[in-house]
Amino acid sequence: MHEGRIRRYYRHPSAFLKNWEDARRSIQSRSTIKLPETLRRQELLPLIVPSRFLVQESEENVGKTNQTAATSKMQKLWKGQQKEKDAVQNMRIKQQVPSCKSLSKSAELIQWYELHCNDKQRRDFLQKLLPRLDPRQHYFISRFLMVMHFRDFLSQLPEQVAMKILHYLSPLDLLRASQVNKHWHALCSRNDVWFIKYKEAEFAIPKTHTVTDWKNAYRSKYCATLNWKKGKCKPLQLLGHGAMVTCLAIQEELLASGSRDKTIQIWNLPSGLHVKTLEGHRKGVWGLQFFTDNLLVSASYDTTIKIWNVRLGDCARTLYGHDGPVWSIALKEYVLVSGSQDKLVKVWDVRRCHLLHTMKGHTQAVFAVDVDSTIKQAFSGSADKSIRIWDLDTGTCLRALCPTPLTSVSSCAITSISFDGGYLACSAGNIVWLYSVTTAKCLQWFDHHKKRVESVKLKAVHQKDEVKLLMLSAGQDGKVNHWDPSDYKESLQTLRGASAGVTCTLCDDTRVIGASKDNSIWIWDFGIATRTL
Repeated sequence: MHEGRIRRYYRHPSAFLKNWEDARRSIQSRSTIKLPETLRRQELLPLIVPSRFLVQESEENVGKTNQTAATSKMQKLWKGQQKEKDAVQNMRIKQQVPSCKSLSKSAELIQWYELHCNDKQRRDFLQKLLPRLDPRQHYFISRFLMVMHFRDFLSQLPEQVAMKILHYLSPLDLLRASQVNKHWHALCSRNDVWFIKYKEAEFAIPKTHTVTDWKNAYRSKYCATLNWKKGKCKPLQLLGHGAMVTCLAIQEELLASGSRDKTIQIWNLPSGLHVKTLEGHRKGVWGLQFFTDNLLVSASYDTTIKIWNVRLGDCARTLYGHDGPVWSIALKEYVLVSGSQDKLVKVWDVRRCHLLHTMKGHTQAVFAVDVDSTIKQAFSGSADKSIRIWDLDTGTCLRALCPTPLTSVSSCAITSISFDGGYLACSAGNIVWLYSVTTAKCLQWFDHHKKRVESVKLKAVHQKDEVKLLMLSAGQDGKVNHWDPSDYKESLQTLRGASAGVTCTLCDDTRVIGASKDNSIWIWDFGIATRTL
């Protein structure tokens, strides 16, 4: 190394001097770093640090000074802006919160308005105040008054008065009112309200079972009636019998069918699935009636009447008394009426399995029987072309009806009868007759079937001050006709599906059920795809 540079720079392993300050601090503190004697003088100190480093250090000091000055100016500017913002915010708060003086003045004004002003002074004050308000304040007052006008008047009225008001609403208005609040919903869903609406409505399909929820009953009946008028239904075919199906019985969700194959099949109506098979008759089954939810009564060609336990699938009792095939049975409460090939009509007490009466009068086989709802009278139709009305208390014949043959059709055997509400429907040949039992006169006759009518069902619906009759008829032509006796020119509906003749029909609130000669059962369901009110 050059000798001159050796004189200017001295190295020591424990000394790290970066700048002039480090060198001066090291000298003043008398640190353990021992430099040569010539470097301890202050005039020789600049020789330790290069000159270019000293220039850079001075520039850094100047930059730091300028930066500190700029930072202080920014801080002062920021503090000034923050003070201005605080002042503006305080001013807004002062404008929003009234002072004690303004609060005291408003309190005095309210006290003067409430205590020291009469109605006339209040009206004058408001008349002078309202024009001085701006549109926003007018809008606020109008909205406030609108809310004040909304009152739940039904909750403030006595319950009897509120229910009286709701009785005047239509079903659609009741459903809309039930959406107001919980109190209105509870009142509009009351069973007595919908019971009245159900009675006022005119439904094409009558009620067939006991109702507990009248709102749901109205909804299902309304939807089924709409589908009935439009002819919208879902046909379903049940297969399971090995011979012609001759009779049907329905109990809520269960359907029983009897056939010439000697068996009784139990079906689930909603699903159409087979539930159980009852076997015990030695010949074909021609009559079925449910006594309770679990007890089923059947009549057979083998001259017996059996009572079945549906749940267990066993025969509980067997009634003997007829000497020929039992063609038909009818059951109301505990009274069972049976008609047989032996020309007799028998009355039984199902509770005790006891024979009450044996009624004689027909000269040929009895094919059809029925009982009125009061259990006072029984009706029977026979191959002797007559209908007899019986007194169930005494077992005597009250009256005999003989349907008058038409000019082009000779008299035929009575194959089916149905009684309800003082009216009696019967079928003879391809004609359906409608009689008034009180006057014993024929009201109407229907001849739209092309072949013999096998089944007739009549329902009298009491609406206000009149009775509306609805009737179903089925025949060997495979048609199920729905009639309105007030308009006898054409049937309201004609249901098709069975390829062979229909031997028996039933109906409930939403379905029409028919038994066919092709060993099947047809169900026309009008409750599917229902609309809500």
